[in-house]
Amino acid sequence: MTYNKSRNYIILLTFMLFSIQSFGQITYLKFNFAPMIPTGNTANFIGVPSARSGNIEYYMMLDSKFGFGGEIGFTSFFEKKSGETLTSGTLSVTGTQFRFHNLVPVMPAVIYFFNEPGSFRPYVSLGAGIMINTQRIEMGIFQERLNSFQIGIKPELGSIFQLSEFVAIKLSGKYYNTLGGSRLPAQSALGINLGFVVTQR
Repeated sequence: MTYNKSRNYIILLTFMLFSIQSFGQITYLKFNFAPMIPTGNTANFIGVPSARSGNIEYYMMLDSKFGFGGEIGFTSFFEKKSGETLTSGTLSVTGTQFRFHNLVPVMPAVIYFFNEPGSFRPYVSLGAGIMINTQRIEMGIFQERLNSFQIGIKPELGSIFQLSEFVAIKLSGKYYNTLGGSRLPAQSALGINLGFVVTQR
């Protein structure tokens, strides 16, 4: 898939997600700053954490504790590596590589709060959907690029701190993990989310 097609899918899902009419007791719209730490095969390609990361979440509560919604996000990893070899066909070139990895989660999710609405609400959530992974290596005039749509899951543990009736902040940890594909092996990363939350009753 090209970048433009990926962007169109994200825009369409965003429109569908936020056009749904809320029928629950409470809705949560979360804007998260989300530093990411690569793990597994992702760390083998780029071992440097990234602060160029964010996501948007929206949840509709079916009752006081259980709800559903989804997440759309973007993370950009980058690392400069010296003394690496890039092979293309019968040609091998050794030198400094500039490595890029973009990760885009598009995931429906469910959420469960451990207590009733109040100023402090710990929760657990689980998302499952698509992870769009793009890896690129630049080395002088040479460039190698791989795109892959992979099935992924995202467990999350966190808490919402209600500041007022309509405003809250959140802190959570997420772990993204995908199934391997024909173009890229399984990818994974650990995310820390600090978010601004708009609540509506």
